Amino acid sequence: VELQGDGVGDGRGAERAQFVQHARRLLAHRDGEVRRAAVFALGLTGGGDDLDALLALREDPRLEVRQEALLALGALDTPRATHALFRLALQP
Repeated sequence: VELQGDGVGDGRGAERAQFVQHARRLLAHRDGEVRRAAVFALGLTGGGDDLDALLALREDPRLEVRQEALLALGALDTPRATHALFRLALQP
């Protein structure tokens, strides 16, 4: 599945929405590597709606998932995500 572009006006918006929805479901998967891959996918294709889910994953038991969540927050490139990253950076 090619995920370049925003999916708007190119006939792939529905495919992108399905992909994002599936990735969101996988955030709760029992396998940490599956969760990490889902976080990575949301960093590439998700949006501001994923901010709360990504923030929650900073408490994930797997280091790789926590790291990927922070990278995905940066990739969201929204004011809320940037503010959340600054808040996290300032925590002791």
